[in-house]
Amino acid sequence: MEHIEKKQHAVQDSPIPLGIIAPASEYRGADARLRGPVLEQMVEFDPSQYLNARRAAFDTFVMIGPLMPMILFSLRLEDALLNWLADPTEPDVWKAIGTWNKHGVLPVALSRGDTHTFVIPLIQKISGRNIDMLRRLNNQPATDRFATQALEVSSQGILDGYDHPDAPKAVNISSCVLHTRRLDRMLKRMGYEVDTPMNASGFTSLVARRAVVSAPHD
Repeated sequence: MEHIEKKQHAVQDSPIPLGIIAPASEYRGADARLRGPVLEQMVEFDPSQYLNARRAAFDTFVMIGPLMPMILFSLRLEDALLNWLADPTEPDVWKAIGTWNKHGVLPVALSRGDTHTFVIPLIQKISGRNIDMLRRLNNQPATDRFATQALEVSSQGILDGYDHPDAPKAVNISSCVLHTRRLDRMLKRMGYEVDTPMNASGFTSLVARRAVVSAPHD
């Protein structure tokens, strides 16, 4: 269980990277073992270099913040670290966890122009006292608190500091907030829009950013 140190003057006007959960049926020509909800993220590095990775470790953490606890999905793939910050009030998150536990694998997709898929074996089920305690938040009206806190955590770069304690230092690090239906509605209420701009590398990214309101013309 990790605690967030609250910092002052957080900058939330920069784009917030987003990840998604998508059905395996959306990935044509993917590994036949890919089934159920796929955890996807758009990254700055070339994910194809990890297609033959021999070392992978997936963990689920509880991040304790001043507003509410949050779920952090964390994957070490060789020397890459991938993080997804998830809303424990989102039913789709718990449905995905249930399916991953049932199948014993985590389907992952990493995109940078092309999308590459991975099937990560779960050494143990996503459970434990801390995670199970968060199930009481499922479908509760607290997405506003999650959104506020997740945007602050992401804008401060806190997620990039989380790593597997027994693993060598990560070379490629990519973190995002998991974009779900409940979060999408809340972001719009908060004045954010979800967009797919070109990043610095010339590839499409998925981000949330402040909606620009055009000034009226005279």
